[in-house]
Amino acid sequence: MDLFDLGEHVEAITEWQEARAKLIARDAAGERVRDAEWDDSDTKGLDLLWDLAKLVGGTGRPRLIITHSRADGTHIDGTEPGNGVLAVARLHGFRMNRRRGRVEIPRSSGRAADWDSIQAAAAALRGAGFAVGYAINDTP
Repeated sequence: MDLFDLGEHVEAITEWQEARAKLIARDAAGERVRDAEWDDSDTKGLDLLWDLAKLVGGTGRPRLIITHSRADGTHIDGTEPGNGVLAVARLHGFRMNRRRGRVEIPRSSGRAADWDSIQAAAAALRGAGFAVGYAINDTP
């Protein structure tokens, strides 16, 4: 992998990590944390991951994010019909959900992230030339 400069991204990532840690601490202390606050934090984290995926991508292939939340399950963002993602991810438990129009692990909502499947799929997708990142929110 080529070396790359994170530059301005380091500060943004640090700020997001600190804000996320404060949300987790508030939640652990029994303070009510609004769903919108979690959603804002998730969105910020995904935006940072997309920026980093673009920064390190370089292959010309689509940048993918494997996303998991207990509410929404595990799926791959950034796929398009015919781009080869399904053929690779299928070997690691992912399937096409035509109703939702996405590649996902069936019946993964309401459960903890299946790290073995996620990491195996990510490694295989990287081997196929895709830039892959994670956005995992495994809080119950």
